[in-house]
Amino acid sequence: MKPPQHHRKRGYRKTLASVLRHVEAAQCGYDDASWLYYHVAGLRSRLDRAEGELKGMVDQADNMHRECAFWRDQYQRVAYQLEKETEDG
Repeated sequence: MKPPQHHRKRGYRKTLASVLRHVEAAQCGYDDASWLYYHVAGLRSRLDRAEGELKGMVDQADNMHRECAFWRDQYQRVAYQLEKETEDG
């Protein structure tokens, strides 16, 4: 079973390592510069997308916490009412 899309490894490390190797080697030819620009732009795009996904997940977690608090409060109210009815009953 595959994990959800945002949990999958996307191979960014491999691309980033390759970009860093080129930078370390100080290969400054035009072809290398355009290659580096292309891959850095791709990594930046992926980073922006991942940050958007992270923000969405944080918002979703906040919503779940609020919903959990709401239902916990509802459960406590019902439990209190049932307890009160059984004492009166």
